[in-house]
Amino acid sequence: MGMQFEYDETGSTFYYFMLAFLLIVFIPLTYVIWPFYPDPRSKRRTVECTCNGCRVKSSMLREKRKNTGSKVLKCLVIIIGWSAVGYFAFKASTTENTHVEYNPFTILGIDPSSTIKEIKKAYKKLSLIHHPDKGGDEKIFVQINKAYQALTDDVTRQNWIDHGNPDGPQAMQFGIALPSWIVDKNNSVFVLGLYVLMFMILLPTVVGTWWYRSIKYSADDILLHTTQLYLSFLAKNSLHNISKCIMILCSAFEFEKSQNKEVKERESDNFQIPLLMKECKQLHEKTPIPPFKYLYSIKARTLFHSYCNRSDKLTAENNLDINIITKKMPALISEALNICFQLIYFSKRQKHVAAPNVKTFENLIKINVMAIQATWDNKSPLLQLPHITEDMLKYFSTKRFMVKSLLQFAQLSDSDRRSRLRMLGEEEYDNMMRVVWGMPHIDMEVKSEVLDDENTMTISAGSIVTVTCFLDRKSLRDVVDDVEEDEPAPAIKDEEEKEAKKKKKKKAVQKKKAKTEENKENENENADDENRQLVKQGEEEADDENEEESEDEREKSDPEDRSDDEDESGSDDESTAGGAGGDKDYDDDEEWRTLQQEITKKKNQDREGAESHPVHCPFFPVDKEEGWWVFIADRKTGEVITPPKYVAGLKEKQEVILKFQAPDILGHHKFNVILKSDSYLNCEKEVLLKLFVERAMETKAVKQWEHISDSEESDSATESECTDSESEEAEDE
Repeated sequence: MGMQFEYDETGSTFYYFMLAFLLIVFIPLTYVIWPFYPDPRSKRRTVECTCNGCRVKSSMLREKRKNTGSKVLKCLVIIIGWSAVGYFAFKASTTENTHVEYNPFTILGIDPSSTIKEIKKAYKKLSLIHHPDKGGDEKIFVQINKAYQALTDDVTRQNWIDHGNPDGPQAMQFGIALPSWIVDKNNSVFVLGLYVLMFMILLPTVVGTWWYRSIKYSADDILLHTTQLYLSFLAKNSLHNISKCIMILCSAFEFEKSQNKEVKERESDNFQIPLLMKECKQLHEKTPIPPFKYLYSIKARTLFHSYCNRSDKLTAENNLDINIITKKMPALISEALNICFQLIYFSKRQKHVAAPNVKTFENLIKINVMAIQATWDNKSPLLQLPHITEDMLKYFSTKRFMVKSLLQFAQLSDSDRRSRLRMLGEEEYDNMMRVVWGMPHIDMEVKSEVLDDENTMTISAGSIVTVTCFLDRKSLRDVVDDVEEDEPAPAIKDEEEKEAKKKKKKKAVQKKKAKTEENKENENENADDENRQLVKQGEEEADDENEEESEDEREKSDPEDRSDDEDESGSDDESTAGGAGGDKDYDDDEEWRTLQQEITKKKNQDREGAESHPVHCPFFPVDKEEGWWVFIADRKTGEVITPPKYVAGLKEKQEVILKFQAPDILGHHKFNVILKSDSYLNCEKEVLLKLFVERAMETKAVKQWEHISDSEESDSATESECTDSESEEAEDE
């Protein structure tokens, strides 16, 4: 039985096909682009601040989220799509069903229980009406004739019963879901032109533009030209200060008009940018090195410096350009950090590549904080608070109130803070303290071990050291509540620490003088000590000889007692051996549990979203949540040991695992586990990690013949004897 394809002339199959296709497309599309869903970004927690900057920022973000133009476009797409679904559903329901099951009784118009006489009578009646010679329809007459034969002839009746057709098995027919006008000769030119337009012009154009754009960007949506630029400048020197890092970051091609459509060049920049350049320092606008000398790079540096200075001369147009720069800055900094660690990897294999210093990493992270808080790294962290200006900082830099951190500011008594900030109103002061109590304070504990070895606490040369960082994030409100009431204020602590340092210096000088006098006396006493030691050695040797003689006499006198003691000691050894075996099993269980705990922790961290605590950043153009960089470095050599790991979902407690290879040099080593915030100034933690590297255990080389059993050795010996005898007989012959 063959297959026969034919075009659908009625169009019913085409309607069903289009209806199914549109439903498959528009059901998930409507779920995705439905414009009346609540924005998930609006559900995120934000800092409850009522300062002027936060109000302007929240209103601006609210307007962007509304975006009425995009909502109208989404509504039009949904309306047009579902109207097309309704049209094709209506057409499919109104079309006639052309496929009718063959039934000879219905064709002749009789009941299935009719006799042969009644069948012949109906056949004659219908043939007289539909005979072609009498003006009837030939097709209907053929059907009547087949129906009569199917009911009277045995062969045709059996074909109808078995195959549903009096002619026997028929070819299976499939209707192609395309209307007949597509293959019509009159429409062939238009159909061919449509195919050429879609598959030879539009499709290659769309794929080509997508491919051309995708190859220009990395996986983090950074231009590859920018990555190459960062690589070339960061590889030249190992140490880059903050001004040099700003020059490198602001020379990204994302800030050039030809590479970014959001960037705009205005006529007002010709006089506005030079005006801002006068207030900025260390711009290095006269450097002849490209791309630092290009106008887009100078403009980006100037705007970023003015943004950190919080200049009053910035216009609304300048603020729009600054929003583009600061919004892109965190992604550019993460790309620069990745490049720095790649350079460290290449520097170990290629001597001409300079490994970036740990200060370069720290300067890049500081610039990220500067972009979020709109201030310089050497400024007071109090400028991160609302309603605090630089004029108010002088009240917190006196001898009595030397406040250098937000924790010290929070630990002040309310009366002292209020007296220093008496120029603020009650609402402003309450708003500021609301932000202060939500600021983070983080504690970090470090644990180092070697998970692959049996003894996890011993670190051998070249082994993989696993460092687990236990992070505990608290708000300043919780920290201040935990502090005892009798603890002195931080300003008083500083004075006491200074006095203690002075006392330590005096004691150190006195100790040095005492040591010099003692050394002189010890030189005179060394000779007398040597003579005394010789006398003591002689006496000890005599005592040892006497003890050996007494032990021999005891062995001769009490042999039975000694055997009993040996039996007891043997039983003790067996018991300890059995305990050691049990300890090994217990250690294996503990290792299995720790591995399972690590796997579950990783799964839980993956399941948890990147949601964290909101950041108070009124100058940053978008909402920001707290993030932390964790890495290990060596302060003495300036080398970064592990790649910086970004922690984005720290709510209260979290564990971060870092791994590195232990140094090959034996002895004591000191490393620093560094934790830095990407959102707040002076919010960091550093823990000293001390390691003692031991010699790696040497694996014994097992020879092949050591595993040969005694029977195999005897067999091999006999075989060698037989071969020797055979060789001797051959020589005699």
